[in-house]
Amino acid sequence: MADHQTHQNVEMLAGGSYACFRARAEDPTGALWETLGGVLGGWLGATLPDGIDPPSSPQHRSLGHGVIPAGAAGMWVLSQLTPWQEALRARAEAHALARCELWSSEEVGWHEVMEIVCRIGSGMLAGMWAGYASHLLLDAATAPGLPPIM
Repeated sequence: MADHQTHQNVEMLAGGSYACFRARAEDPTGALWETLGGVLGGWLGATLPDGIDPPSSPQHRSLGHGVIPAGAAGMWVLSQLTPWQEALRARAEAHALARCELWSSEEVGWHEVMEIVCRIGSGMLAGMWAGYASHLLLDAATAPGLPPIM
């Protein structure tokens, strides 16, 4: 059975890798922020299954680890991921453009921070999905496996 540290390492790697893949058409700086967001999202996604089903015993797997509910939720997230990321990337671009048209350092700084926040958010969305999925894959490889539903 994968321990907590193994789960986190694998899921952060999965989150960052998937976010980097999804950001492959972005400029290098944007892709870097999205990849970092993916690492953070992978870590957050790693905590979700055990947050839903707290590991009070080795047999703690229920709804959050169920193949059918997690698969259905995962498919829905994947169907929405592209429009969510496109919206965040569009906001990031709007902040980048606004930053170029301003002279006030406070306003420039605000738009720079918001551009980065949008980029990180875009990566986090992909990373959370990958982190959750990789958590379930690691758990599926254990003796108890995953329940179909609960």
